[in-house]
Amino acid sequence: MSQTSKYSNQDLDKVITALKVAIEAQKAPAALSMMALGETVADVIRNNYPEQKAHITEQFCQALKGILKDS
Repeated sequence: MSQTSKYSNQDLDKVITALKVAIEAQKAPAALSMMALGETVADVIRNNYPEQKAHITEQFCQALKGILKDS
């Protein structure tokens, strides 16, 4: 379920790598990593889409399902 993005693959890879490095530096177990990432996503949604929280959350969940289905 790949979609066109306004961000380049290089930009996305940089952010993903930075997040992975931060998590690995903490030696966080998978469950803790997912909890931290979930809280981070929730903060991004709350701070950037306060009027559209439900809609953005649904879109994010669908995108995540699509990514996992495609892998």
